[in-house]
This record gives sequence, C-alpha cells and structure tokens, in this order.
Amino acid sequence: MNSATTRFITEHTNDDPLQLMLTAHRYPEVDMQWAVRQIAARQRIRYKLPEFYSHTEIQYPQQLSLEQCSSEQTARHKAGLVTGQTLVDLTGGFGIDFYYMAKERVESFYVERQAELCEIAEFNFKLLGLKGFTISNSSAENYLRLMKNVDCIYLDPHRRDTSGRKTVLISDCEPDLRQLLPELFEKSKKILIKLSPMLDLQRALIDLPYTQQIDIIAVENECKELLFLLDKSTSRENVKIRCFNYHKNKPVQQFDLKGLDDTVPVSYASYPLEYIYEPNVSVLKSGAYNRIAKQFDLLKFHPNTHLYTSSHYFNEFPGRVFKLTEYRVSSKETFSYLNITYKSANISVRNFPLSSDELRKKTKLKDGGEWSIFAFKNIENQNIITISRKV
Repeated sequence: MNSATTRFITEHTNDDPLQLMLTAHRYPEVDMQWAVRQIAARQRIRYKLPEFYSHTEIQYPQQLSLEQCSSEQTARHKAGLVTGQTLVDLTGGFGIDFYYMAKERVESFYVERQAELCEIAEFNFKLLGLKGFTISNSSAENYLRLMKNVDCIYLDPHRRDTSGRKTVLISDCEPDLRQLLPELFEKSKKILIKLSPMLDLQRALIDLPYTQQIDIIAVENECKELLFLLDKSTSRENVKIRCFNYHKNKPVQQFDLKGLDDTVPVSYASYPLEYIYEPNVSVLKSGAYNRIAKQFDLLKFHPNTHLYTSSHYFNEFPGRVFKLTEYRVSSKETFSYLNITYKSANISVRNFPLSSDELRKKTKLKDGGEWSIFAFKNIENQNIITISRKV
C-alpha cells in the first residue's frame, strides 16, 4: 500500500464501501479496489477480531478467506490446546489460528498454498511482533512429505466443493484427512483438527481414530467449531468431550463428559415444575441429552424433548434457566388466552407439531419482550405450552 491508500483507509474506515467505489475517479493516487476491500474487511471483523482491528495497518484477504477464519475467541481456545515448543499449521489461511497458537511456541511454521495469503500473513505477523515463525507457500501434502518432526500439527481443511458450496463430511475435506493421518503421525504425536459444527460425531470418530478429545465450541449459543485432538496412544473408549459456550460479558459455560454413550436412565415429568432448563447448543451437539439430566438431577419431558424441569435452581447449569409462570395444554382456547394475556413473547418449540412461526401466527403474539414460551410434547404425548421468564 502507498501512503495515500493507507491514509484513505484510515479516513474512511466507517464509510459505505460500495459508495466509496463510486468515488474512485476522485482519488487517482489511491488503489481503490484494495482500499475498499480493506475497509469492508475491517467493518466485518471489528468484533470478531478486536486485536487485529486495533492495528489500522493490518492487511486483509478476499472475503471468502475472511469468512472462513476463526474468531479471536475461538483461536485463543485452540492456543490453549497446543502443547510443546514447535508447531506446524498446514492450512494457514488468513492466519488467525496460527498467530495465537504460535505466540507461545519457540518455532512455528505457517503453510499455505495461496501466495497472496502467504504475503498477507507474513506482513501481519511482523506488524504484530510475532517471533520464530516461517512462511511456506506450499500444499499441505507436499510440505508434509519434507517437513521435520514437530510437537503439534494443526489443520483446518478446506470444506467447500468445486461449486463453492459448503461441505461437512471428512471425506469431502481438502486435504483428505483419512489418507493423510498415517503421514501426519509420522511427523507429530499430537494432531489438532478443526471441522464443521454440522459433522456427526459418531461418524467422525470412525474416520479419525486416536481421537483423544473433542471440544465443541459455541459462541453466544451458536455452534461454531468442532476441535479434534488426536494422540496415537489414545483408545476410542477414552474420548473426552468438552462443551463450551462463550459469551461476551458472561463467564464461559463448560460441560465435560466421557465418550458419546447416552444410555443412562432418566426420570420424566408430565408437567413443568418451578424451573425450566434449556441446554446450550454445545451440550445438545454432544448428544448428552440424558447425562445432562442425570448430572443436575433434572426431569425430562419426553425422550425427544430436550427440555428439562426441576423445583430447584442450578446456577451452574450450562444453558438457560427460566422460572415458570404458568402452563397450559395446547388448544385453540390456549392460543386465544395467550394473545389476550401476553401480547408478545419469545417462542421456542421442541418436539411439537407446529413450528415457532406457525405457533406465533396461531397466538398472534409479537416477537420479543420479557416472556418466553416453550411448546413441547410431554411423556404422555400431550402438547404443552409454558410461559416463563429467564432467570
């Protein structure tokens, strides 16, 4: 970037990128395409990457690479999983994960097949004061064949097909992890892999033997990443599952369990008690529907209704807790009563014959407000509607 382009980016950092493109003829000394790309990127990452945003000279890649990169919060989580003094990231991308993992390493190697991403990463890492890193413009497969042994290898494989559509299965990843695993373990005892939050965990454990730990990462109750930590000395029966839900201004919620078996016995409730419990999405992704009930001594409403109830309040529950106001069996009379009594509410349905939008139309309730409505099937196959307030 020349000085005029840098200055333009700083002066117009909050302006509409599309409108700025229309003024390109007024700034012949400015590389307008580059400037607009940087301004648009800074606006998108302001809250996702606050440390990067605080440095006005950071350079940003094309939009797709920016969309695929981790947030600062999830990258710092990964850094806490990496051990040892040497690290290789075989799928460098924009370099967010690499930057935070490499900060505590003596020697780190960033590998990326796109030359522009390598140039951007090298510029940014130097600007941020990162030490002990090496940039390699190479495919993961080619670099792996020649690399020296390291303490940990990290991969975030490409998950889009030739048409640009997102893929989920490990077999659709690039590079193909199943074929690469033997070679990976020749170069490191520890492998850390980031995969799609839509991936089936049982299937993944078949494709990724020697998985030691799975971290399910949610941010503001939206599942973002599945992290698989592999160690060749680990048997599949000992897999540790850790569920995290990060909030901006609240402590992180964490729930740990061993393995994916969820056959523990639970008790059921025909009607709601004083409190209603809704697990966060990371717990639901783990499939621990019964174990979460067992650990907190909660009653389920139905095997396929993943809502719970209790007369006691558990502050440490990994999810949301609501205090019951009243409940009714679903009917036309109930819909009319809700509209007259509450006017507006946040509506959620679980194992219920209507969608949340359909129920909103039936009740004619506006969205939002202090009330929360849960509609679900109970153990007696009745359709129940509860009204409550979030604790």
